Amino acid sequence: MEFLTGFKEDERMGKFLIIKKHAAITVCLLLVGALLSVGLTGISKAEPSYAGTIIYAGCRQSSYGISPFPNENEWERDIMTMASYWPGSQGTGIWIVGTYPETGVTCYLEFPAPDGPYENIAFDNVDRHENYLAYFDTHGIKVWLQVEPAFADMCTLIDLVLDRYENHPCVLGFGVDVEWYRYTKQQSWGQQVTDAEAENWEARVKLHNENFTLFLKHFSWDWMPPNYRGDIIFVDDSQRLRNLDAMVSEFATWASKFYPNDVGFQYGYPADEKWWGKLANPPKDIGDALDDAIPNNMGVYWVDFTLRDIFPPLEDDTTPPVIENIASSEITYDSATITWDTDEVCDSVVNYGTTTALGSTESDVLKVISHSITLTELSASTTYYYEVKSTDCSGNSTVDDNNGSYYTFTTAAPDTTPPVIENVSTSNITYDSATITWDTDELSDSVVKYGTTTPPGLTESDNTMVTAHSIILTNLSASTTYYYEVQSTDPSSNTAVDDNNGSYYTFTTAAPDTTPPVIENVDSSNITTNSATITWDTDEIADSLVKYGTTSGNYTDNEYDSAYVTSHSIDLTDLIENTTYYYVVKSTDPSNNSSESSEYSFTTLETGATIMHVYSITMFLETHGVNTNALAEVTIHDADENPVPYAMLYGHWENATSDSDSAESDANGVVSRWDLQSDSIKNPPSGTTFTFVVDNIVKEGWTYDPEANVETSDSITVP
Repeated sequence: MEFLTGFKEDERMGKFLIIKKHAAITVCLLLVGALLSVGLTGISKAEPSYAGTIIYAGCRQSSYGISPFPNENEWERDIMTMASYWPGSQGTGIWIVGTYPETGVTCYLEFPAPDGPYENIAFDNVDRHENYLAYFDTHGIKVWLQVEPAFADMCTLIDLVLDRYENHPCVLGFGVDVEWYRYTKQQSWGQQVTDAEAENWEARVKLHNENFTLFLKHFSWDWMPPNYRGDIIFVDDSQRLRNLDAMVSEFATWASKFYPNDVGFQYGYPADEKWWGKLANPPKDIGDALDDAIPNNMGVYWVDFTLRDIFPPLEDDTTPPVIENIASSEITYDSATITWDTDEVCDSVVNYGTTTALGSTESDVLKVISHSITLTELSASTTYYYEVKSTDCSGNSTVDDNNGSYYTFTTAAPDTTPPVIENVSTSNITYDSATITWDTDELSDSVVKYGTTTPPGLTESDNTMVTAHSIILTNLSASTTYYYEVQSTDPSSNTAVDDNNGSYYTFTTAAPDTTPPVIENVDSSNITTNSATITWDTDEIADSLVKYGTTSGNYTDNEYDSAYVTSHSIDLTDLIENTTYYYVVKSTDPSNNSSESSEYSFTTLETGATIMHVYSITMFLETHGVNTNALAEVTIHDADENPVPYAMLYGHWENATSDSDSAESDANGVVSRWDLQSDSIKNPPSGTTFTFVVDNIVKEGWTYDPEANVETSDSITVP
């Protein structure tokens, strides 16, 4: 966030918002900053240093942001024009389907109600979005469906929206504008999303489609979940920024808070038009500056409030597109690719034929500026004539027929040359399998004929057209010599056979495996009142069996997993609390060789005992004049990854300093960085490292399990 930037304006209500909680604190911090030049920098564990890419580009849509509301063609023009600025980016919309009506506790969904009453949710009499989404389905546009939730239950909103629209291929997922989450006049920035809420909402979205993503939007990262990240996309819609540099700084700081997650940025607000209005191409110039500064993959979205200031109404556009750079390439005996460019987003049409009457057409409705149409099922050794045509979203068309002479290309002669086979090899030979590999100079399929005599009579094949071929032979006999040849056929049905000049290639399978797996690193973990996890390793792939019981040497129960692995894990459930269990582990390899461990034991917890561990440690550097010290922020979770409040943490500092700290976690399970600070070092040289180590966590009725820690220590280095 831009440091004490001043104020931000709400999109509709023009709210007067102060960045810090109290104006008095803001003034004091400004004075301290002026006098002492205090800097606080959060450093991620793997600080990014490479350039990111804009992978989504488009517009933010709302029912209140633009009037008259654009039709499908206008949205298409604006979204795909945004995408055209960054080749390869997906044309995308943040599409608001549920709004907060500025008063009360209700989210207003802009489609008719399904059966049943819904608390704090109202509905429209008509579906305002179905026609647009159906159009986007067939025109290459993607959308996230966003709500302004008010006091409606979030999982209910997710289900209502996605149940109605998840069938549309254009839908990427679901978004929440957190500014309106449980909004009141007293809580005018909305309510912060907890880790548990974020994880629950994301799981609910993915329940509809595992490929859907959730985005959370706000102008302050403090309203985002403190630790949970998942696959969430974090969107910043800050405004009232002084200039482009201030916007880049604000958004880059936001991105660093959530790296390596994808991020998104809304811009183009009227409050910033005083400076972006002076840019040559505001959407592109701002996006380019963000792309240079931010390592995360990101999306950029122009807001609808000023959309027609950037992209004029369709009816104002009477100029046809300019076509240039027409070319034919990738010409084969039966196909060719036609490419061209336009100066605005348009569709793509190629009319072609073997005479100047043309007669055949290939087209693509996707609106782009770089056009590509592949013509197929052509005749070999034949000259084709063609023209290209592009129509913009306002209906203006241009046809380029090379001034009446048409453009031409000639297909190649028929392919009668078989593939060239080389580098035939055998690898990964076991007692019952082997892998045969070879290369070809063109795409072709893969066939291996093999057997224990010549000519071989067994066949394994793969119809996939490749140049690097691999076929695995299985169910072979141990200690046996096999003969084989390889074959490849190209798409023109030309076949090459390599049988090693009639001698065939050979390999001999290994002797039978009679060595049992070696079991090591047997351990029990995640112990609760009624469950435990048993883990161990083997030196070869093998199955997993745990035999266990409450009496030493008497194993009355067992759990089994048939999967062949080297890292084994078995969960034991329905155990008795405060009881000692004895167990052995057993693994059998694919050759039926078995090993069994010696006996181990563990004791389940007694009711009331709860396990806690360190979920995360985040490190910071703080500089006061010539003095620098480090700060650590620690989050404590229980076994179900819920925050553990009011637990006392004890730790110490290493490397640069050797002091100790202790502090209690807050209601969110977070031990504040202001309570865990190292001693200061005067003018520390670059490379000086501060390390914080957690020694113990204490809470009455709870057990600290350091083996469950995500991390027990963390470090930060002076740049």
